[in-house]
Amino acid sequence: MKEKNKDQSTKNKINIPDHELESLARLTLPEIVKFYENEENMKEFEEWKKTKKYPRSRRKIS
Repeated sequence: MKEKNKDQSTKNKINIPDHELESLARLTLPEIVKFYENEENMKEFEEWKKTKKYPRSRRKIS
């Protein structure tokens, strides 16, 4: 039974080269920063979070 679980967890992993992840981060990070700098977006995000259930240990994004 353990062998089956080991095989399943291996199939769920994605191997993306670091340089591709860094490229993706460089493309998306500026847009994410813009989103969080906008007060209206933050209000909408806070409202959205109220509809979701989060563990109490989650940090507040500042």
